[in-house]
Amino acid sequence: QGEATPARLALLSGIQLVLRQGLSILGVSAPEEM
Repeated sequence: QGEATPARLALLSGIQLVLRQGLSILGVSAPEEM
C-alpha cells in the first residue's frame, strides 16, 4: 500500500497539477509547498 511506484507518483503529480490549476481558475492563490 505504501509503495512509491512511478505510476502512483505520476498520478499524484497529475492530481496536484489539476488541483492547482483549479484553484488558479477560482482565483485562489495555490500554495507553492504542495
